[in-house]
Amino acid sequence: MLKRKVSNDKAFAALADGQDFSSTTKSPRFKVKYRVPEPLITHPLHLPLPKQFDSLNAYLDSFIQLDDNEDTTIEKAEAKALHEASIRDRITLARQRGWLEDYVNPAATRKQSEPPTAQTRHDVSM
Repeated sequence: MLKRKVSNDKAFAALADGQDFSSTTKSPRFKVKYRVPEPLITHPLHLPLPKQFDSLNAYLDSFIQLDDNEDTTIEKAEAKALHEASIRDRITLARQRGWLEDYVNPAATRKQSEPPTAQTRHDVSM
């Protein structure tokens, strides 16, 4: 026959009588020790990369926001600016050579002439 601790029996008796449970027994205290486990490295590519930025603010300052609400790095923004500058230079050169006129849209299609049709007997008869 198993014997129960007296404190547990008193606690259950207090619950059955409708008394406050917290005043009769103390709850046990637990101490939990937790630490982050060391990373498991089985391949040289599993090694963590060195930190590129010292803080979160340094990382956020490395990005800039353009007009189209797209975060980009300073290097990508400079490359995009150089690309757009080369396009504008090509447009200016084409205007100087007369290939582009200010009043003509280069994307507009020109009206093409109708292809000639062969005359049928209905065209010739009266």
